[in-house]
Amino acid sequence: MIRARTGAGGRQGSGSIVDAADSLSTIAAAALGIAGFSGVMTAFMQRPGRLTTVESYRVAVLLGVSFGGLFLALAPMALERFGVPEPALWGRASVLMVAYSVIAVTVYLASSRHIARQAPEIFNRYLFAGIAIGHFVNIGLQLNNALRPNAVASGIYVLGLIWYLAHAAIQFSRMLFVQPGDR
Repeated sequence: MIRARTGAGGRQGSGSIVDAADSLSTIAAAALGIAGFSGVMTAFMQRPGRLTTVESYRVAVLLGVSFGGLFLALAPMALERFGVPEPALWGRASVLMVAYSVIAVTVYLASSRHIARQAPEIFNRYLFAGIAIGHFVNIGLQLNNALRPNAVASGIYVLGLIWYLAHAAIQFSRMLFVQPGDR
């Protein structure tokens, strides 16, 4: 079972340290909540007809990072059910995060380049660079975690999940407050 850290005297966490499974479930719920709110927001902001290319891009990025966070938060629980012991469990979960992140970042960079030409007013190049760098740092941390899982492996994995939620929150807020010129 994905265990809680123990406090003084070998007792389970003293209330200040949350069980790992609870943390993962909370992150999964937050990711699902962001994805759900994006659907509501898109419905309220949409003009009649189909979504524009820019709107589709923005929703796809938001759903990609929020559902990525959701499924990656559930992955360690599935691995645990298959009998993968700790800390190898966190190393294998990090392998999944690296694989997903490489695909997601590649798609994000390629599609963003295309959309930046179409709607430059919605792009802040410094924020874009910061998000890309954040994903590359996360990939590096997770790759290291995959190759050398240790006592802090779960913390590094959860940090990667928090990065996914941060990117989703940034995307959500920009969808609300930074509109294309044709709006």
